[in-house]
Amino acid sequence: MEIRQPRPDEHDRITDELLWPSYEDAGEDDPFNELADDAYEEAADPTNWTDGDDTVIFVAVRDDELCGYVSGFLSASGPLYARGPTAYCDGLYVRDSARREGIATALFERFEEWGREMDCDHLGVAVHVDNEPARAFYDSLGFQPKFVSPRKKL
Repeated sequence: MEIRQPRPDEHDRITDELLWPSYEDAGEDDPFNELADDAYEEAADPTNWTDGDDTVIFVAVRDDELCGYVSGFLSASGPLYARGPTAYCDGLYVRDSARREGIATALFERFEEWGREMDCDHLGVAVHVDNEPARAFYDSLGFQPKFVSPRKKL
């Protein structure tokens, strides 16, 4: 298996095989994440993470199969705080057929390495409160919950 940044000729496949399915899963898990009808083209575009200096996406590829991705961005610390930037993971997804094989760990390790390359002091991620497997995964990597984000429908 290879963990790497995507090639431009893979962008459509990444959108169709990884990004969009991950967004659909999130929408099914919580009505708060329901997708807008016209969201597909803009939101599920890998260039959102490949065209910036402070964004990144890595894919896991095995035998030309796209198995998963991790995406994220740099979040600068406000001037009030004595800390450097945070590498914030905004997406981690592994296809059902490739789960429980260490792919998420390999992807996240590469994301963590990118954070170090970008001189970040911290890693951050948001996990849905009901996503027990994801919460256990991040716990196993040494993450500690620091905030809750309550929401209610108006």
